Amino acid sequence: MATKKIDLMKRIAECKSGFEARDIALDWQDWQASQSMSWSECATWQVLFYDLAKRYDLIKEFKEWTYRMFQNYDKVPVGQSISNAELAK
Repeated sequence: MATKKIDLMKRIAECKSGFEARDIALDWQDWQASQSMSWSECATWQVLFYDLAKRYDLIKEFKEWTYRMFQNYDKVPVGQSISNAELAK
């Protein structure tokens, strides 16, 4: 799995368009759903995607996605985790 993480980071660094940025974000979403991340790692990814969104004027789009992902977060029982796929329902 580390290779997928490195691949995503390289793709973010080498991204050339907004369309490519969206594809990277979707690929990251699929990959992240099977990961267990610390808050600091989540923050690192947030910075990478914020910079990517800013570069291609996608901040509103990325924020809307984030809102949809976490609007049901408060329904998760304390002490349990939930995948992005479950949050998106």
